[in-house]
Amino acid sequence: MPKENGYCLDQCIAEEVMLLWQLGITTTGCCCGHGSAPPFIGVADEDIPRMKAMGYQVRFNPSRPGDEDGFTPMGTEYAAEQLKEHLKMN
Repeated sequence: MPKENGYCLDQCIAEEVMLLWQLGITTTGCCCGHGSAPPFIGVADEDIPRMKAMGYQVRFNPSRPGDEDGFTPMGTEYAAEQLKEHLKMN
């Protein structure tokens, strides 16, 4: 979420989200779960196909059945590998 001095990101998921930004993925929210809930990365609808193509798994939200805009984080190393592949192709 935008803040006066930048964006608010959970530290444990921040690097992965920033790598996704470098790939051009627009995130709509994220949470590392803080040890009490499953983590997720929310993305704009137009980026759902790209997330799936990169191997990210949809994290279904029972309060919004049918929506596929939330994904299970794969980790910083995975996102960095995706960015490397993207840079090779472009």
